[in-house]
Amino acid sequence: MKKKLLNIIVILLFAIILVSCNQETTNSSASTEPLTDAQTTIEAVTTTTALTTQAVTTQALTTQAVTTLVETTSEAATTVTETSTSNNADAASISLDAIALDGFLPSVQDYTVYLPTSVIPTVTAIAADTNSTVIVTQAADVTEITTVVITAEDTTTKTYTISYVVAGLTDLKSIKLDDVLLVGFNSARTDYYILLEDTVMPVITYSTYYDETTVVMSSVIAAPQTVTLTVTNGAEETVYTIEFAVRDALAYNIPNFGFEATFDWQTWSGTAATPGLSTEEVHSGLYALKSISQSSVWKELEFVAGLPTIGDAIKLGLWVYIDSDAPTYDFTLKAVGFTISTSAEEVFAEVQIIDGIALNQWVYIEGNFGDILESDRIKFIIENNSGAIIYVDDLQVIDGVSSNALLDEIQLDSIALAGFDALIEDYVYITDGINIPVVTATALNPNATVLVTGALAVDGFTTILVTAEDGTEKTYTIDLRGASTGLLAGILINGVTLEDFVATRNTYYIYLPGISEASPTVTALAIDNSDTITITKGVLPGYTTILVETTGGVSNEYVVYFEEGNNASLSTPYPDVNFDKNLEGWGFSSAVDVTQTSEKYLNGSQSLKMVGGVAWLDVNLTGGDYPSNGNAYSIGMWIYVEGSATTGFTITLLEKENNIELINETVTVLENNRWIYVQTEISGDVSAVASYLRIVINNGTGETVYVDAIRLIEQASLVIE
Repeated sequence: MKKKLLNIIVILLFAIILVSCNQETTNSSASTEPLTDAQTTIEAVTTTTALTTQAVTTQALTTQAVTTLVETTSEAATTVTETSTSNNADAASISLDAIALDGFLPSVQDYTVYLPTSVIPTVTAIAADTNSTVIVTQAADVTEITTVVITAEDTTTKTYTISYVVAGLTDLKSIKLDDVLLVGFNSARTDYYILLEDTVMPVITYSTYYDETTVVMSSVIAAPQTVTLTVTNGAEETVYTIEFAVRDALAYNIPNFGFEATFDWQTWSGTAATPGLSTEEVHSGLYALKSISQSSVWKELEFVAGLPTIGDAIKLGLWVYIDSDAPTYDFTLKAVGFTISTSAEEVFAEVQIIDGIALNQWVYIEGNFGDILESDRIKFIIENNSGAIIYVDDLQVIDGVSSNALLDEIQLDSIALAGFDALIEDYVYITDGINIPVVTATALNPNATVLVTGALAVDGFTTILVTAEDGTEKTYTIDLRGASTGLLAGILINGVTLEDFVATRNTYYIYLPGISEASPTVTALAIDNSDTITITKGVLPGYTTILVETTGGVSNEYVVYFEEGNNASLSTPYPDVNFDKNLEGWGFSSAVDVTQTSEKYLNGSQSLKMVGGVAWLDVNLTGGDYPSNGNAYSIGMWIYVEGSATTGFTITLLEKENNIELINETVTVLENNRWIYVQTEISGDVSAVASYLRIVINNGTGETVYVDAIRLIEQASLVIE
């Protein structure tokens, strides 16, 4: 204020000086004549008086200006003193780990933040008014909220809240079809199946949790097709898959498809509740199948026109509605192959649903049940093992994806390969030494692909790669040989071709029906007519040998072992008699190296390989074709000792009720490096109270031993004196 007043005074003084100068100029110009001393004195006095008067006037003006300024300043001071306190409780900014909250606006108070992990960020805030106070209460974990309370000068408060959701960097927030959320959508679920009524595809939209997440969707054309959404965020990637199918294009014609007609499902006997038709929850048609808790139903369908045929791969599809508030439930679908003649059942596969689908709404589910093999009918089983009420509708059988990579036939120069077996992969074929045969092959499943890679020479290899629909692969190999290797084209027993003959398999075991006095007549067919064949006939029971000698000095021997008696009456079958499947049920000592192998085998495609140690198998004495109590038995088997040992291989039969040892015999091998049939002698009857027998094999030879075709043979009871 003082500075402003001083400036005004300076301006006024400057104005007075200007006026004075102008007056002096005027007086000077009034007379150009020289003045006398008296005149000069009078003029000076007059001028001084005028200046003084003007100065006084200026002083008066200055005083007035100062007074005005003082009054103005006083009024301004009064105005400032009377201003009220602020009520501004807005936040200017909110940050999480020093990063501004995305989408923040002072007027919006509630926010949801998506986190890739459960680690809570540190929240800070700045008030819009510097005189306001800020209090941040941090959440302890993702289940709580963080609050930001801002208090203005006049105690007005405003609360901002931040809640948290843990979402993966590449999780989708939503997928919508024609602007409707995908049924059963869950960020963690990546595979979906949608059944459409026609080929028109819905409009697919999606949303992400994070702005930096990118999504690439494959092209959408027409159903049936599969659409993928590839979600990436930095180095992470997730692929969501939606398979769109058209109902009429896929489904076989299943009776009671929508349950509009008579309900003819069968129920398990003794179930607590019987399912029935219901109109309470219907997906389509008039009725749905209502499955009460702890109940099961099934339906058998014959393989007739309109249904799948043997060899097809199938899927079972249906709509389900789980009426429950419980977070877990138990619902199982099974497809079972059923053979009328034997009443045997084979489960193709099953799908058990314990959780993972939306409750209290219709959801489509399906299971891929693989190939139908040797069945007359197919049985669909629906099991409700939970406490929920489950509705089922629109059951259908759908073309599935086959895993069948087997061949149906191999031809060389349009002639079927002799001894071909779909389960055998390796073959030897003798060429004419000049021409490489043209190999063709046909897959057992027409939807499988076959790739033949031909040999480059008459002594080379031709390979056949079969790829099933689901990508399963199997490779067959044909070893072409330009010169004779002493292999046979076939063996005949009494003029009848040996059915399981394979050129590279040298040992065969044959039961003779009834009692024979002489060994059968054996003849052999050579691949190369220049080979010499010598057949040595043995006595019963015993071996007939076939020696093949080539002009090049190669020799190869085949052995056929004949045993009297009827196979059905002598041999009592039990699991894995020829090791075709697995070794389930066998026990092994900890030091033994026991595996299935195809290096050496007598029957089927596997044998038991033993490198030292002990193996055993328990056989129940109950029901069916199994042995019975009180009878006497011997053990028969084929063994192959790969080495020079002759003893050390022990066979034991134990009665497992009181551990009585019935047989304990050390086998003496007379011929090594070939399959030898051995059979134990019995030493006593099985007790009538025995519950099962134990067959024990102890390889103490120090060699690698192969075992195949083990069986219990029922004998006449011994009378112990």
